[in-house]
Amino acid sequence: MVVINPYKRTSVGAHPAATGASTQSGARGSISYAQNDASAQAQAQGAQPMEVGTPTKPKRTNPYAQTPSPVHNPYAKKSSSTSPVRNPYAKSPSASSPPRGTGHSSAKRPHANDDAVSSCKRKISFASSDSKPAARASTAAANLGSDFSDSKRPAIDADKTYILYFDGGSRGNPGVAGAGMVIYDGEKEIWSGHQYLGENKTNNEAEYAGLVTGLDCALRLGIHRIHINGDSKLIIKQTMGEWQCNKPHLRGLLQKVVESRGQFKAFSMAHVYRKDNKRADELANRAMDEKNTDLGGLPVLVTPPLSQASHEDDAMNAMECHVEESEPNEEAARNDPIDQLCSLTFSQSLTDADLLAVDDGDWTAKLPFLVQFELERLGLRKGLSTSDFGGKLKGVFDEHRGKSSLRQELVALIHQEDTAQTVPATYMDLLGLSSEKGFAVDESNSCLMLFQAKLCEGGLELLRPQIGTAETRRIHRRFGSHRFLDLYCDSKCTESLPVLKKHLRKHLVNEKLVLAGRKYGILYSNPSGKKVTFRLFAESGVGIDKCDEFSAPEVAKRCIPLDLNPGLSLTKYMKRMKLSFTSTIPTLILEPGMLEQIDDIKAAGTGNEMTDGCGLISSEALNKVYMEYTLNREQRNRDIGTSVQTAHAGAGSCPYSSFQGRIGGLKGIWVIDDSLNGIKVCYRESQKKYSVPLTGRMSLPLVNDNLLHNTVEVKEWDPPPPPAFYSQNAIAILEARGVPAEFFLELARKEIEELQSIRTDHALLMARYKARIFLRDSETLFDDDTFLCMLNADVNLDEPTMLKKLNDFVNSELKSLREKSRFPETSSRYLRMLPDHTGLLEPDEAFVATGDGPSQSEVDAMGNIVAMRLPSYFLSDLRKLKAVSKVDLIRRGQSRGLDPSKGSFFNGITAGLVLSTKGPVSQAEMMSGGDFDGDKAWCCWNKTVVTSVRGCADKTDAPQQPEDPFKKRIMQWEDEGFSNLVINYTMQHRKDKMYLGTLVKTLESMRDNPRFDASEADMIARKAFVQVDNPHVSQWSIRDKQKYGSMLRPHWQATGKAGNTYHSNKALGQLFDLLSEGGAKSFAVGDIEDEMNEFIRAKVERAFKKDPAEVELIREDARQRLASFNAALKDRLLSFGDVEDEMMTTNKSQTIKSLRKQYREDIESSYDEDDLPKVFAILYEQTYFESRERMGRWNRPPTPLLGR
Repeated sequence: MVVINPYKRTSVGAHPAATGASTQSGARGSISYAQNDASAQAQAQGAQPMEVGTPTKPKRTNPYAQTPSPVHNPYAKKSSSTSPVRNPYAKSPSASSPPRGTGHSSAKRPHANDDAVSSCKRKISFASSDSKPAARASTAAANLGSDFSDSKRPAIDADKTYILYFDGGSRGNPGVAGAGMVIYDGEKEIWSGHQYLGENKTNNEAEYAGLVTGLDCALRLGIHRIHINGDSKLIIKQTMGEWQCNKPHLRGLLQKVVESRGQFKAFSMAHVYRKDNKRADELANRAMDEKNTDLGGLPVLVTPPLSQASHEDDAMNAMECHVEESEPNEEAARNDPIDQLCSLTFSQSLTDADLLAVDDGDWTAKLPFLVQFELERLGLRKGLSTSDFGGKLKGVFDEHRGKSSLRQELVALIHQEDTAQTVPATYMDLLGLSSEKGFAVDESNSCLMLFQAKLCEGGLELLRPQIGTAETRRIHRRFGSHRFLDLYCDSKCTESLPVLKKHLRKHLVNEKLVLAGRKYGILYSNPSGKKVTFRLFAESGVGIDKCDEFSAPEVAKRCIPLDLNPGLSLTKYMKRMKLSFTSTIPTLILEPGMLEQIDDIKAAGTGNEMTDGCGLISSEALNKVYMEYTLNREQRNRDIGTSVQTAHAGAGSCPYSSFQGRIGGLKGIWVIDDSLNGIKVCYRESQKKYSVPLTGRMSLPLVNDNLLHNTVEVKEWDPPPPPAFYSQNAIAILEARGVPAEFFLELARKEIEELQSIRTDHALLMARYKARIFLRDSETLFDDDTFLCMLNADVNLDEPTMLKKLNDFVNSELKSLREKSRFPETSSRYLRMLPDHTGLLEPDEAFVATGDGPSQSEVDAMGNIVAMRLPSYFLSDLRKLKAVSKVDLIRRGQSRGLDPSKGSFFNGITAGLVLSTKGPVSQAEMMSGGDFDGDKAWCCWNKTVVTSVRGCADKTDAPQQPEDPFKKRIMQWEDEGFSNLVINYTMQHRKDKMYLGTLVKTLESMRDNPRFDASEADMIARKAFVQVDNPHVSQWSIRDKQKYGSMLRPHWQATGKAGNTYHSNKALGQLFDLLSEGGAKSFAVGDIEDEMNEFIRAKVERAFKKDPAEVELIREDARQRLASFNAALKDRLLSFGDVEDEMMTTNKSQTIKSLRKQYREDIESSYDEDDLPKVFAILYEQTYFESRERMGRWNRPPTPLLGR
């Protein structure tokens, strides 16, 4: 298995001596000490740090860069093809290795874990607490023996760290075995030895013997500080404690390593590749060839013979961990319909344990995971051994087995058999692309496809695999997206949470979910979305190598290292693990010294953090992040077959001043600071959510394992935003603070006037429609495309089809205004909140950067703004601030004699709301408890609004947060306890989360109803505020339900039953009435005529008479363009699947926007500007006939146009 690290931007240089290269050339070895914040603190308290030489700067490469054929996807680890699959980041393809027993002298030494050619290097450090290791080492050195002369004895520095490489091999496995060891001082070899182990020994025994003997000889030489490199992942991981050692004959050897480890003052380990361990490999082969032992002048001590208990190569079995399954709870409320539904749901698909068993005679169990998933999804799994279809499938399997085309051919045959569902062409195109490039979409760390299932009334429904997007989840890049299954629970299954909880425990914990030949465990859940979603991880099964089998808890511990995050509670685990599922694009890899920790600014007296969640980044670093972002995004789009070339791809200058991102366990915003020199990224303690080894902030080499933690990952840039909107929440707060209702009524009248105008104003209709078109859902997109074609062709607005679409559009706009009060405000923006780390802004001041000249001039001229986060709960959440211009801030800094860089900070901000860091509490905190890790604020400088807003006393007593019961529950890392905790948290979170909507609705009603005073509304506001941050602690009490549950609701909420509402005279009530009464009149649309609109007919007819051949050419071109566009759009939308979440909605909109823009620009660039009306008219001619046929409203063919 070739493991490709999607972060790997460089092949960290191997030790020159280890690879056989001259010590005068090549890069230094990737030797590092697992230093982190905890270890750094320990050093500060007197612990001795490990000394290493200055590392050579690794070569920087693009992680997505295309390479000469064969090309490998940077997200995929291996191909199912027998042809060589190479690492796109390596300089040369990986050569195939000879089997064990063929000798090691000239070829790379084969290894049981040879597949891990590019996997992350693992290392561990131990700081011994024993006060005697130095004495023990000295004693060992004194016992070298008389045979070890002074001329051979290397000069050992007790405070220096030496490097041990070890290797072992067995020809025959078991067979003739030997081990090799070599020790370096920097790049100089100071000692080497080889050891003959006899016959009938295994590879693992030889590897362990090499390590045991190497450590023993290091102690005898007087070495106190040691770093070990070995190419046996099994040995490294068992010594690190990541893998269990289940073989008795290896446990004794492991114990010897542990005993030796305690005799060193400093001890660390790392996994290296075979190519980086050539010298030790050479020595191991010498031992097997010569069948003798030479320990480099050290006397050979009598050691116990290696155990003969087992001669099998147990590298894979050593990783398996036994999970004791408890008896399922059979108690069921048989009369409960929800219970019956859950029983039906799970009994259909979740307990087919036989699917996991791989029988050599059962060829279907050897099918790739994607194929098995598709067979089960389409209901074609059963009866394959006897059906004609099964025979065809077997034939294709036999023909393409071992080839990269296997998945493409099998899936194509499956979908030929199932004609009921449409197969997106992009789905098959991706399989074709993966076949061509030689990588598998369902193996290794491939991030090309997403797998989902849904618990619904009919049972477990598998959803069509989705094609990945440009942004990928962080955890997917590490383990592969195909290892994860998103399990959605629909509303029927969540009606009775206790019943669902019981069945989840039974079928996901006790019995485990087995699906498409894989066994799944619960890793995480997202209970806050529209649907309860469990993130399952494929622990073992088809397409997963033994060395990659991990339980769900093991995956969690790899994401959040337990040694650096001890005592992790359930609440913290769920919140921290959420960061691993963030969708980002990896960019700049932080080399040693690029990352720096800076102090948070804290309020004097209170100690409140005023910069919570915001770090700084130098201009040079920001430009590099942006450059890598554009290149990597473009490469990723090419990999998934959705590339749209952008003019700025790879541009070196970043047009933005800040971004939201992740670096290891850090989360938040990074904003430009021109005072920083070179490539520098600064973070604050408030950004740290959990600890990881941040080698980017140390003068230490960067190793592959830490690339995952030291890469700047961009979640979202902060471009200049478009004008913002009012909302129901904003209108209620603004009215309560003094903005008159008439102001909002005037906005509504203007909207109605515009909607009435677009019925006759073609240009206005086009502008408004284009502003809204990308918010449409997938069901109306194809008709909308026709509408856009008609608009581009200047079709008369009274043409029947146009008239109907126009009427639908106007009514949908009115509905949005009436139900959401979403009115545009040109003098407003949604801006990212940023802290002023210069100290130039006073507590009631702000700096507003809108990103465009006209609006910036408006802000500077106005001098004041109002701002709030949405939703807001308290009247004081609306802040009235003085807007200070950039020029004034620069002058202020100069007048105070401050460093000029203080003022230049504001000069570099392109878009954002910079708030003061002075005062007892930050302005962000005063806005509904906001911070600077990504929160945005609605900012408005409309003169009427700003001048109307009255003052309001600040809320000085923050709502008391309730005690979180889950914070007391320490995570359990055994399989069953781990899964049960995740389920318990999810069910409780979902239960109490439902009360937030009730609290918000109640708060809205109380603010509207004059019967309630401010104190009651404030009490409900506090409960809603607390419910947001503590969704698993219900704030809606029985007393609240009794008192407010049946209260009258304002009619604009339109949620109460008849007689349970009252007519509101507040602004929202008047707006609702105005938009209901003043809505556009419905147009009676009759049957669409058989004849095409005369406008279109006349235009095409004139063109045809002038040049028939040209019209026919344009028609053919239009048909091809339309067919290509519609197919691409439809397939791309279908590839997103049936489940909607925030990420998918955003990606869908971006995809549609890109395709349409490309489509229009392609047409406009292909014809002269004067010909475009004619071209669009002919294009509409095609869409007109196609839409009539698709809609099925006509009984006879349409009247042909001239020349057709």
